[in-house]
Amino acid sequence: MLRVAPKGRVEPATGLSEAEDVLLRRAFGRFCEPDQRVAAAAVVRHWQLDGPGHWILCDCLGNRADDARPPALVPVAATHLRRHVHGCWAAHAPDCDFFREPAEQKHATLTYRRTDQVEPVIKGYRGDPSDFRVHLSGISQAEDRPPLARLLIGLVQDAGLLRVPPGWEERDLAGQYRELRLAARKFQLTSTLRLAPYLETFVPRYEEFRQRIEAVPPVKFKGARPHGILIVAARAVSEGAIVVSDGMSLPVAGRISVFGEIEGHGRIQDAAARRPPYLVAALVARPDPDAPAAILRAYAHPVASRAHLLLLDSDHERRTLRRLIALQRWLVRARNILVTIEKPQFDIGPPDPDATDAAATGARPPVIPDFIVRAKAANGSTATVIVETMGYADERYRQRKERIHPLMRAALNGAPIVLHVCHQRGGDDRGDPQEVDREMGRQVLRAIFHQIDPPAIRAPGPMAAPGIGT
Repeated sequence: MLRVAPKGRVEPATGLSEAEDVLLRRAFGRFCEPDQRVAAAAVVRHWQLDGPGHWILCDCLGNRADDARPPALVPVAATHLRRHVHGCWAAHAPDCDFFREPAEQKHATLTYRRTDQVEPVIKGYRGDPSDFRVHLSGISQAEDRPPLARLLIGLVQDAGLLRVPPGWEERDLAGQYRELRLAARKFQLTSTLRLAPYLETFVPRYEEFRQRIEAVPPVKFKGARPHGILIVAARAVSEGAIVVSDGMSLPVAGRISVFGEIEGHGRIQDAAARRPPYLVAALVARPDPDAPAAILRAYAHPVASRAHLLLLDSDHERRTLRRLIALQRWLVRARNILVTIEKPQFDIGPPDPDATDAAATGARPPVIPDFIVRAKAANGSTATVIVETMGYADERYRQRKERIHPLMRAALNGAPIVLHVCHQRGGDDRGDPQEVDREMGRQVLRAIFHQIDPPAIRAPGPMAAPGIGT
């Protein structure tokens, strides 16, 4: 909850009301709603003019040391708030409503949208830093999606690996890599070059691939240095290495970025919170013109398993996926209903009219549902259900989900949303995990049957779903 304190100080601090807290976040947060500005200005005016004037203190970093100053918001002109990140005042956490300005958020949201514009993953020697530091970092939807991540996710989507079709079995890993290589034939690495000749998916051939990149004439890559992409399933990543399997790892000269949702005061930031296994895209290029080619940076995204290269976000989503696949198999066997499970990774929301005019049009997060379930009955009737994995219990997380769910429904023609509540509350699981999973399954079935066989035309008698609780 936001608090106020005399300007430049942290004590004495007074908590804002819940209504004031929500209003300020909606009016001045990165996902701003311009129509809330007038009402919110009254709150700003009150605290700016009260006594010596007050600053607003944010709780996004959680409990801190007594001498640590929290992120602060400064009232300006009695109408709006300015983020105060100077000196000893901390910056906001990445998952905070005030982490960035709305115009910056608009730009960040654009990086999650699929586009035909090709952005090189590395520039020429003059346009890219040569001191590739060994560094392991985490990214989430709170931050811009880097070019290497966009390349990997775009290729995986084009290969059809972001969906689980009817009858899918987790066994054909070689086939999944084959689909990646086929998709690379049409996928652009640069504006003039296809990816396929510069892609490797077989780790034992890495040394040969590295030497092949070294031999590429520089003139072939306009606006960038010669480079290639190694894509491989990894058991783990560590600082300076991609661990492919026991006894086999690949050195990385620079940054390894690991996707992981950052929520609840940035708690997903340490090694214990990583979510292996991963699908890794590694950039292979020379760090400078006279040096041998090496892996200069890498992007790692969690996958369902090392045999299933479906990109997802967390262990909770792995749990949701397992339950949805069980439903998929039951529906085709018991009801002759074909189900496809989709795992979107690009923004499906409407395009912003202007990526810079946030004051007039507001800003929104990327609209990326956790799962989309599409069903088709034998009579041709169809159904669409959005399934959201609820991974955390804190209030800010819940409010953000509540705010984005209507955007998801609007993007999918009003499809219903089913929540899979996987988080723990107060250290105790919300009921028996198996019963939670079964209840989610029942809700998905009800949503499918309601669309395929609406109540108004349904034949008399209950629609039983034998065995679905198992």
